[in-house]
Amino acid sequence: MEAIKRRIMPNGRLNYDLKYGGAHTMRWTGGGGLNLQNLHKEAWQGIYLRSLLVPEPGKKFVICDLSQIEPRILAWMVGDEALLDLLRQGFGVYEAMAMSWGMWNGIAGTLKKSDPALYAFMKSMTLGCGYGMGAEKFQLKCAEAGIPMSLDEARRRINLFRDRNPLVVRKFHEFDRELQRHLRKREATLYLPSGRTLHYPNLRRRRKPPTMEVDPSTGKVTIYPSKEEIVADIYGEKGAETISLWGGVLVENAVQSLARDVFAIGLLRLDKAGVEVALHTHDEAVCEVGPNVTTKEIEALLTVPPSWAKHLPLGAEAREVAHYVK
Repeated sequence: MEAIKRRIMPNGRLNYDLKYGGAHTMRWTGGGGLNLQNLHKEAWQGIYLRSLLVPEPGKKFVICDLSQIEPRILAWMVGDEALLDLLRQGFGVYEAMAMSWGMWNGIAGTLKKSDPALYAFMKSMTLGCGYGMGAEKFQLKCAEAGIPMSLDEARRRINLFRDRNPLVVRKFHEFDRELQRHLRKREATLYLPSGRTLHYPNLRRRRKPPTMEVDPSTGKVTIYPSKEEIVADIYGEKGAETISLWGGVLVENAVQSLARDVFAIGLLRLDKAGVEVALHTHDEAVCEVGPNVTTKEIEALLTVPPSWAKHLPLGAEAREVAHYVK
């Protein structure tokens, strides 16, 4: 609250920092002592920080985010036409996955209410399975999203995802082979359909120390022996960082980068239409607009696919609010 107070300008507007391309994938990041990219979602000590951000008198906020943009990008990138066709018909990502896997056959937009357990199950599949995440990390990621499970269940879901998504697994292996091929050059460059590149310098092998896996639900401890891994040095907001690389990591980097590029093009389209974006976080735009601007107009501006991905089915969900909310 003190940081917010210090940044209020004479006209009542809030001044804040935004780093363009602060992350390796060119995602925006916050800074300057007030990170609007990561404000608390819940109230603390009776204070809800997001409610302090309000539009000017006579205006309203329309908050619009791209719906499940990363799973959509992943399906488009690997050429999963069965899933893409269902998305074009108006099914949500979780519904389209359940339908393409033969686990559900309903009307678009009804899965969450008709079968919340299956909805949560399919949602968990988008939290890292598409990036080759290991069981322990996947278990943690799901727990953070409010979907607790045992380590054995995490493994089962990962195996199910890979069994039902051979095109994604093939992309893991394709990127992995390219990585191996570039080891002699000691650097690799990933060329994105959007025209940008992701660079991985100082590519090399190193011995990975033994790791220990603990299942919080059972207390079972598993020790994995030392093995070789490929690493590279990347540069982001924290400077140089050595990261472990394999095909799944490269798929994740590519998907996150492309999702960022799709959203950036949407922001430019909003600006061209005269829509003021007060702030944006990840895949969400907080638009400060007049009373006559509708949610449908904002959604339409954000869901036009870019020229380099004309057949990418995008979805967006917008709502009108009196102050910033999550």
